[in-house]
Amino acid sequence: MYQKEDNITVTAAGGVIHSPRYPNAYPRNLLLSWKLLSPPGTRIHLEFDGQFGLEEADNGVCRYDFVEVEDLSETSTIIWGRWCGQKAPPSLNSKANMLRVTFNSDDYFVEKPGFKIYFSMLVSHTLYDDIYSF
Repeated sequence: MYQKEDNITVTAAGGVIHSPRYPNAYPRNLLLSWKLLSPPGTRIHLEFDGQFGLEEADNGVCRYDFVEVEDLSETSTIIWGRWCGQKAPPSLNSKANMLRVTFNSDDYFVEKPGFKIYFSMLVSHTLYDDIYSF
């Protein structure tokens, strides 16, 4: 299995991460992760491209090929979700200024496009926004 982790600094310009060969079929036996870090006091917004396709779930569980997003802080890790199949995940905003995106593919080849994620930096919300969301 090929493993790699990249660190990405998120700026106002934003950027993109995607599975290898996207939108063509992705390779087998991969464990890739991207750690996204934005400046203190900011958060990270993720938006999945609608052309999303990974190996289907097994009895509702993404155990073979999947993309997973974790919210990282000094004190905790929150798993936003683990996704597979054909339905693009919803957009999300990190709680703090660090996220990890992990992509796993097993040794079974599937003719699927993989995923593409657009990331951007958000100015952090205030306590007022948490209490009074409109």
